[in-house]
Amino acid sequence: MRPNVWLSIDFDFFVYEDPSWEFGHSETQLGIDKAWTIRLAQHRTHKVDLMKEMSLRKAKPTPGAFWKTLQKLGYRFGRTKALVVADSHKWAYHALKRCKGEPKTSETRIVHFDAHHDLFYSINGLVASVDNDDPSCENWHFMTLDKYPKLESLVVYPAWKGMSDWDESMGRFDGLATPDGKSVLEILANRVTPVVWPDPRVAEAAGDVTRVFICRSGAWVPPWHDRAFQKFCAEAERVCGRSMIHLGPPMDKRRIDMAAVNDAVLLEMVMLGLIGAPKHL
Repeated sequence: MRPNVWLSIDFDFFVYEDPSWEFGHSETQLGIDKAWTIRLAQHRTHKVDLMKEMSLRKAKPTPGAFWKTLQKLGYRFGRTKALVVADSHKWAYHALKRCKGEPKTSETRIVHFDAHHDLFYSINGLVASVDNDDPSCENWHFMTLDKYPKLESLVVYPAWKGMSDWDESMGRFDGLATPDGKSVLEILANRVTPVVWPDPRVAEAAGDVTRVFICRSGAWVPPWHDRAFQKFCAEAERVCGRSMIHLGPPMDKRRIDMAAVNDAVLLEMVMLGLIGAPKHL
């Protein structure tokens, strides 16, 4: 019997990021918006075009083909009860809740498409979130599993990311326990399976999708992909037959200040002695 599915999709699944870039992401207004103008300028001065390097055309599958790909793999959306969207993945904890009349969590699986596992990256942060019942983008996944002890999860990493996020975390989890004394590694070994797209276990996990959560992750996804994100959500509405429910702060329209980018690049070239100072600088 195939399980029911809670589908979790982070748009950064489609957005390549080179580890050497060291962006230092933060879910603040600065980190979501203006930081991208600064990053674009900094990298252009070193001959790196982030718009080209982070192109969605490199994604497999692309956002435009994602929903059809899932349907071909056997994911069915005729019984979807809720389609929720937010900027931060922290809201998935609130969105993926079993409501009256829905299948038991023992018959349900999270299928989580993301460049990060979102279990937790800081034990202190996890304890604080659990104590206050207030998840963050980095621990909502673990808190959801802790809330539903019979729930299992499949983490699907993009091909460009591979297993680096998972492998690095496993060393930090060794010897750790939850606030009630449960072994973290034991919980993960029994209930969480990490795979890299395209792995056959993604198709094996297919079933009736009862809940869908989508996040933009503006601190990881640049503004020039906002239109593609909107199209992605619109297609989700069509496939699920549901209108989107928005959680959290509004996702304000973002823009890249290209004049500021160009000025920053020119200033760097002046400082390096490559050109003379333009009159407007």
